Formats: sequence, structure tokens, C-alpha cells
Amino acid sequence: MKYDRRLTAILLFMTALLVSSLIVPPAFAQASQGQTLSIKITNAFPADVEGDGLINDVVVMGKIYCKPHSSVRVYFILIPPIGKKIVTDAYTIYCNGFQKKYEIHLYDVIKFPGYYTIMAYASWNNENAVSNAFVFDPGGGPGPPG
Repeated sequence: MKYDRRLTAILLFMTALLVSSLIVPPAFAQASQGQTLSIKITNAFPADVEGDGLINDVVVMGKIYCKPHSSVRVYFILIPPIGKKIVTDAYTIYCNGFQKKYEIHLYDVIKFPGYYTIMAYASWNNENAVSNAFVFDPGGGPGPPG
């Protein structure tokens, strides 16, 4: 049983790496070849953000590169170890410079133990960007499988 969970987590992690390598530009390319939008997740971890006594929320932190004085719409895709992926409502991040750090709170999204994968999708003025895949364990495990 424990071996099956570990194997499932490893397969999920490898799938996320494969998918992100196919759709994400290498190494979070900063505004290149006319593109002015890119996004990166630098950390994601479980928390009790709303203070209900349950550690079932996720804090997502990262950086977004964008045109100054633009409002970027960002969606987060959370892939749990069991069940369907979760796509959040849109968040608006206002860029007052070329680089903006962000922190977003996702409420009541941790339902199962195991490794979660999160990605971000950003959109502004007919430009789109997909972040890196970030894997975390809400149970406080030693890190990504493998």
C-alpha cells in the first residue's frame, strides 16, 4: 500500500515535469523575442490562512515579469494526488514595474495527503504565459518524490 502511494507520487511528479517541459519555456525566460509576460512559482506550502484550525489552504509565492502599469489575470491549476484538478478563479495582479512578487492564498483546497503539483497561467493583452510546475507535500514530507 505504501509502495503504491510512493509509485503514484513518483509517476505524478514525472508527468508534471514532462508536461511542464513541453509547454513552459526553458528556465523562466524573461521577456524575450517580443514577449513581455512570464510567470514563475517560487514556493507553495500548506497553511491555515483563514484561521479555522485546519491546515487545508495553500500559500503560493512567485514572480511575474510584465509590462509596467498592466493588470495581469492569473489562474492557478492545482493537481491533487487523488481526484480532479482544481482551477482557481482569476486573480488580478497589478504590475507597477517590470517585475512583481506575488503571494496568493488558495482556501480549502487540500483534501488528501500526498504530493500536490501547482502551476500558474497568466494572461494580458493577447499574451499568455505558463509557469513552472511546483510540487509540494502538505504532510511536510522530505520533498518531491524521487
